[in-house]
Amino acid sequence: MLTLLLTSRVKGNKDSNMEQLLSSLQDCGGNAENCEVLIKYDDDDDERPDPKYFDKFPFVVKTFVWSRGEGRHGFHLDHFYLFSQRNRDSTFALLCADDFTFIKKGFIEEILDV
Repeated sequence: MLTLLLTSRVKGNKDSNMEQLLSSLQDCGGNAENCEVLIKYDDDDDERPDPKYFDKFPFVVKTFVWSRGEGRHGFHLDHFYLFSQRNRDSTFALLCADDFTFIKKGFIEEILDV
């Protein structure tokens, strides 16, 4: 399993595009057996999606919310915590951002074959 870890801020971020990120992951073969996505949102981001929004994707998406802390200077702390919450069957972790777009079909299976 591949675990994607990311922090996201929707409010005031014109580049945030969670729909594109998750749809492209699905289009490239992401499913419940091969990947999961763990997302940290800021507690003052009142534009973050409702957790039910993520139910439409064929893989697990877990969201977490806490304070902004140090912002970009504290991403490593967010990533440490998210990593601790991963599925224990996960063998790879990918740090990404909410403006990523995946384009290579089957890339998850290629990674898992390593």
